[in-house]
Amino acid sequence: MASSAAPTGGATGTTSSTTSTTTTGSVVQQHVELDTRTVVRKIRQLYESWRSARAAHSASAAANEGGFGGVDAIAMVTGVGDDVSVSPGFVLQQWLLGWELTDTLLVMCESTFFVLTGPNKVNMFASLKDSNILQHAPKVSFEIVTKTKETLQVELEKIVTAIQGSYSGKVVGVLAQEHATQTGKFAKKCAATVFGQKGFTLVDVYSSMCGVMCLKDANEHRSIHAAATVAVSVLQGCVIPEVETIVDEGKKVSHKDLAATVKKAMENPRRFVKKNDMKNIEFDYVEASYMPMIQSGGVYNFTPGSTTSNFTDNLHFGTILFSIGIAYKYYNACLARTIFIEPTEDQKEVYHLVLECQETLLEHLKPGKTIGSAVSAVRALVERKRADLLPNLSPTLGSGIGIVICEPTLVMEAGNTTEIKTGMSFNVAIGFSNVKPKIESTDPKKSLYSILLADTFLVNDEVTCVTSGAPKDWASVSYSFQDEPEVPASTVSASSTKPTKPTAIKVPSDNSDDDSHMLSERRSRTRDAGSNAEAIRRKKHQEELARKKQEEARQMFGQGSVEPNKGKSTVVASCTYNDPSFYPREATPYKIYVDAMHDSVMLPMFGYMVPFHISTIKNVTSHEDSLRINFVTPATIFMGKQEEQRDTKSTFIRELSYRIPDSHTLSNTERSIKELRKKVAVRSSDKRNQEEIVQQEKLKLGRGRVPKLSFLYIQPPFAGRRATGTLEAHVNGFRFISGRGISIDIMYKNIKHAFFQPAEKDLIVLIHFHLHHPIMIGQKKTIDVQFYTEVMELSASLDHANRRLARDEDEIEEEQRDRKRIEKLNSDFHNFTKNVEDMVDGTGDNSHSLVEFDMPYRALAFSGVLLQPTSNCLVNLSEPPPFVLSLDEVEVVHLERVSKQGGYVLRNFDMVFVLKDYTKAVVQINSIPVSSLDTVRAWLDSCNIKYYEGPTNLNWKNVMNTIRGDLNQFFEDGGWNFLSISDDEDDNDEADGSQSDFTPPSSDASSSSGEESYSDGDASAEESAQSSGVDTDDEDEVIGSSDEEDAAAKGGPPSTSSAGKPAGREKSGAAHPTTAAAAATTASAKPPNTTQMRQTTLPLVNSSPSSSATTPSSSVDRKRPPPSSSTAAASGGAEAPTSKKPRNQH
Repeated sequence: MASSAAPTGGATGTTSSTTSTTTTGSVVQQHVELDTRTVVRKIRQLYESWRSARAAHSASAAANEGGFGGVDAIAMVTGVGDDVSVSPGFVLQQWLLGWELTDTLLVMCESTFFVLTGPNKVNMFASLKDSNILQHAPKVSFEIVTKTKETLQVELEKIVTAIQGSYSGKVVGVLAQEHATQTGKFAKKCAATVFGQKGFTLVDVYSSMCGVMCLKDANEHRSIHAAATVAVSVLQGCVIPEVETIVDEGKKVSHKDLAATVKKAMENPRRFVKKNDMKNIEFDYVEASYMPMIQSGGVYNFTPGSTTSNFTDNLHFGTILFSIGIAYKYYNACLARTIFIEPTEDQKEVYHLVLECQETLLEHLKPGKTIGSAVSAVRALVERKRADLLPNLSPTLGSGIGIVICEPTLVMEAGNTTEIKTGMSFNVAIGFSNVKPKIESTDPKKSLYSILLADTFLVNDEVTCVTSGAPKDWASVSYSFQDEPEVPASTVSASSTKPTKPTAIKVPSDNSDDDSHMLSERRSRTRDAGSNAEAIRRKKHQEELARKKQEEARQMFGQGSVEPNKGKSTVVASCTYNDPSFYPREATPYKIYVDAMHDSVMLPMFGYMVPFHISTIKNVTSHEDSLRINFVTPATIFMGKQEEQRDTKSTFIRELSYRIPDSHTLSNTERSIKELRKKVAVRSSDKRNQEEIVQQEKLKLGRGRVPKLSFLYIQPPFAGRRATGTLEAHVNGFRFISGRGISIDIMYKNIKHAFFQPAEKDLIVLIHFHLHHPIMIGQKKTIDVQFYTEVMELSASLDHANRRLARDEDEIEEEQRDRKRIEKLNSDFHNFTKNVEDMVDGTGDNSHSLVEFDMPYRALAFSGVLLQPTSNCLVNLSEPPPFVLSLDEVEVVHLERVSKQGGYVLRNFDMVFVLKDYTKAVVQINSIPVSSLDTVRAWLDSCNIKYYEGPTNLNWKNVMNTIRGDLNQFFEDGGWNFLSISDDEDDNDEADGSQSDFTPPSSDASSSSGEESYSDGDASAEESAQSSGVDTDDEDEVIGSSDEEDAAAKGGPPSTSSAGKPAGREKSGAAHPTTAAAAATTASAKPPNTTQMRQTTLPLVNSSPSSSATTPSSSVDRKRPPPSSSTAAASGGAEAPTSKKPRNQH
């Protein structure tokens, strides 16, 4: 059987990775090399310390002290089956060589360093034997001896002879614990031949060896720092949340079970570590230093990894102590915290004393001072402030820490005269044990309590606490469910709240059923008080956000980064023919001719053939023997635009009607015009898409195995058909290859947001990418790409053949298989995202790329169509089309239909997101249940987004037009504060009484929806306008529309509520000057002369739903005008156009 060599992972830079393996029969040999320079440096460090000790002490004194000074040689042997975690020999090998070597003997003589090991491990020492670094002072030769069954006895006798020739050759330093617990034939042979040699005196040098190892280099400090980072992450991500959940829900969980849960989390800590901290951590080298300590109920033990007599008892809701240790590449970091449930003032005072003791010790933990002086300073502080607690203070306040959790030469006790040096590291653990409370409790488990606070520190030029990320202030470790008195607004802090002095409320000691019931009662009693305090804090925070928004907006406008005229639509004139000579010869007078070559339609008008570009035709309809052509007019082009864009001197034709008796000619003419419109619309759309597409870099394929997911669907699909494929992560981007061989590349640099949504309550598990620049998938331009797989069938047959009994075993097994399949799919997707994050870490070829997958918070989701917040977005990924709103693009949020007087009148409210780019339409989310209002408020406030509230809906199209018209004046008038002013006026109007001076509009009033209505073919006209690419940028983006197809056609987001809000509502009461100006601008605009054009008004503020039921918001004339009497028929062709006069303008 081949002996093994286990790597420590290069924590000290002592190893290089294994490059090859050789298989001989059943024996696998590993070919590895040591970091020669590091190993030689540490061997020289050992020899220098040894020789300095011999020069300073006599042999007899050193022997009595058990140190280096009196030994003539040092021998260390490791056998087979030794426990690596407690074996001093393995600990020394980890520090010296970076590897753990079984069946190996290391011997230090006066000028020779012997290594006796098996043939499989001899080659790794070849670089040391050839090195000439050891030839420098102190000069040491290196002897490598290969052990075999035939020559083992002879080689051991040679080593004995060398020991006898080293100095006086009588005293041999050994690791006493290792020597007493040897296992294996080789170790026993060494014990009999070397250590059992007559005339040898064995002395324990373990403490002296640890004294050499306590001085660490930069690589070792980095390993300790990495271990501390993982420990802090596990504490914050697992330990504290688990304890809080148990206490909050009143669960019965034993110390043993809770410790096992934490231990399991420590074995896979990757999910708790922040992305920025993962770059310097190789999680294969992370392990637990000891079993997590979870103690409560009055029984405590401060020794790391120890258990108490009540280890199997349930967690007691009083004083809870927990300690965890993490080893990274065998270098340890420990921390401990104490939390208090319903604390007393005495506990608060003692805990503050612990914090002060730690600060005092750190003031003396500096290079040049002794450990004893630092400990004495702490004891003097306790004696001065609380002399009665001095007996309860821990006799040792920690120790040095590294490969060994407790370095024996650096134990922090008053009598230790060891000098503190740069390169040391300490685990400072200050605690008071078995403290009696000043006021006796009726709970016997509260008769005694203990407090422990432990952190890991590195000593360099300055002392650094590497576990400072774990909170230890009083507000973070104390929990109280008592009633709190009302706190004045001036004393409420936005960052923390002070716990109040608890009253005498009994908590059952055995965690009985009454325990959780009493905690629930206390929470219900304090809910209102807590809500009031939270509302006050949130209000102050929102006021601060409003001030910052105003300042940022003024600075942005002052620097000229905002262009008021940016985004205004302009009309591009379309030319049909440059000269009449280009008219098609096939065109016949008095007949409509469609010229597909020039994208034009020749229409007969009063005996002349007049060409019209197809883009000027809005739609065409037929009825019986008449053909009606509607044209695009300023009423549809300039609706909601600025007045200066209108051409007030031009006359526009709105529609032409022709009579065509021949039904065949009528249908062909209508079909030809529609086909030409469709062809031109598609060509224009493709041209716009190509102009907006940004050329991506070329994908660099990865070598070897790359992260991949198979059997995925893509959304949007190729050519409208679903097909499975494989998603691969390469050097600089993703590649999706469908089963048909079609591939799509997505560059990492083009990914703005990446999401991973597991299948919790959904039928799909997905990965979604929201891009910076759109890409083409098939013939469709998209900015959202989604890859998903179905965890089970989206539909199932419910016929009689598939019905099963209530306790059908086959159905139960099928459900179990489904659950396992869901878990496996979630795990596969999660592992894929983690592998991608590790690969795309912003370094190397991806120095400017960083892919981080975000998960939606389902607990904060809004009901209805599910909208889930993430760290940076608000998303709906489960239902197509996907909706992704980046929070960093949001300027302010307005919550509409929120009444502040007399409670909530409506069951739903609306939310409007105003984007920082004022040229973009606002995003509206309609019909959110009012039960989610507080959740939405808290979420927006936590994201540092300023929000306003109002009882009515605003016409945001006019609001944004007015703001863009004069940004400077808008900011001078207070910016977005007009929303809060308008809201207050609305509330005052509602509070004045039920009577109102508002007069309902007459039946012929203009439509408030801002959309023009046409007779007969209006519906088809609107659809045609959308398909032809008519400009609709001025429409607000509404989430929650009842017509989801229309929203998809306009490129808008999906429907997010079951009921959409009314199209227009009017508001009673005064408006802010900004909104009044917008309304005045719209009302005073006069359109140019337009044939058969109706005027429409766009009110800025709409009424509430209650008023719209009795007051008409608009009156639209949908009667078709009578036909003109001047129509003349032309046999076999089209009749002359109808001449109509414009209607009177109101």
